[in-house]
Amino acid sequence: MAKESGGVSGLFFLGFLGFFVLLWFATGGPSREGSWGNPFLVSPTSPTAGEVYNFPRAPFSVTESERAASAKNKTNSADIAVFGTVSPYRGQVEIDQVRLGTVTDPKERDERRRRNEDTEHVVLSVTRAATAPIDITGWKLASGKYKEQTAIPQGIQTLILGETQAPERILVSSGNQIIVTSGKAPTGTSFRENMCTGYIAQYQDFTPSLSKRCPSPTSEFDKNYAGPSFDADLCRNHVASIKSCEYESYVPRQLPTACKPFVDQYLHHNGCVAAHKNDENFLGNTWRIYLGKSKTLYAEKYESIRLLDAEGRIVDVYAY
Repeated sequence: MAKESGGVSGLFFLGFLGFFVLLWFATGGPSREGSWGNPFLVSPTSPTAGEVYNFPRAPFSVTESERAASAKNKTNSADIAVFGTVSPYRGQVEIDQVRLGTVTDPKERDERRRRNEDTEHVVLSVTRAATAPIDITGWKLASGKYKEQTAIPQGIQTLILGETQAPERILVSSGNQIIVTSGKAPTGTSFRENMCTGYIAQYQDFTPSLSKRCPSPTSEFDKNYAGPSFDADLCRNHVASIKSCEYESYVPRQLPTACKPFVDQYLHHNGCVAAHKNDENFLGNTWRIYLGKSKTLYAEKYESIRLLDAEGRIVDVYAY
């Protein structure tokens, strides 16, 4: 009886399968469009040549609506409002880049001490939408993960090495760049770059590196040398061997006596500033701001960095 029951079940299954085969042939069978097509109900659209798909990257410390807003166009204040009250400076100052500090101790468990705060920095840019100077003193950079805020301090417009200078409020304009470093300033203060600041890099390390576009030693010589004309060629040849933005204290004894006073007066940072501070193109477009911290401020991942104005309103957000 068991065998007979198994046979009946088998015949029933074959009959059931045959019914669906006949139904398939009746509706077109293998000639039917799409019978051997791909497994998708709707075929996915292939990207065109050169098209890039960007997926929103936002921290776990923000809400879903915040994640969506951070992936949208930066100029859309309605979207950025999920982070807080939107600043009137929205679209005028933006977070361009975030650079985490270099790893100094890979075995350190505390990620804020694993990296070097002196190389960690945020780059801000002032857009064309800024039609007037903006005072960013007291603005804050806030970590969404660590729930900490750090204020932008005052700085020095024209730095003079070795002198005590009173810091002033930092005003930025369209086209300016602001590099905000988490650590301490090699110069002891925040400052604005100018055509002479490359000399500072001879003895101090900066991240990113300072531009070495000082006035050339020969151009300084042709403009400022006041020694006897019959000695000029010998001195000029020596000056031509000096690298731009580098002070050379040693001057060979066989050179004219007027040569060393010229080098000591003009071919170093403070001498360059004294000679060019009134030039039209003396000041650069970049501010170097230092927050003076002894550990890094931003997480390695799942972070959202907010730029806040003096009233605590949202200027921009950078999420990764």
